[in-house]
Amino acid sequence: MLIGFHESILNNFLEIFSLAKDEKPGYQQICSGLVINILGQIISIKKNENFKHGHVEKVIQKACIMIRDNPLQNLNIEEMADKLKTDYSLFRKAFKKYTGLSPKQYHTSLRIKQASNLLAGTDTSIKEISDNLGHCSVFYFNKLFKEKTGMTPYEYRNKFKKKEM
Repeated sequence: MLIGFHESILNNFLEIFSLAKDEKPGYQQICSGLVINILGQIISIKKNENFKHGHVEKVIQKACIMIRDNPLQNLNIEEMADKLKTDYSLFRKAFKKYTGLSPKQYHTSLRIKQASNLLAGTDTSIKEISDNLGHCSVFYFNKLFKEKTGMTPYEYRNKFKKKEM
């Protein structure tokens, strides 16, 4: 696997060698973190090599911004592809390849993250949060939230209230 020259990866390697040579307390843990960082960079480089400075990368980035800017709106992927002047099926495939999620999954993850923040940081009712995030019913919201986080919204909120005490 050839990834080319990347200064940040080289710097991490040099840092590992320097830490290992000096053997200061805790150097193994720091080296382990740097190795994980290097592996993450390599994976990212390989996953994104097809997108380098291309039209597809720009389209996907615009789509991510559109979704992030309007997380409360229901997502119509076909309309989004039209707005971005790209083929719907190619858009879906490229989006998933670029982000690791389909556009709908990406949108859902943003909504769940926003719901988590509201549950942990406000006293807004679960029904209101469900309504504000555009879910068709509180029951669907509860089911989806539990599926994505492993906890019901009520359990999630209680977990954070206990941490505050």
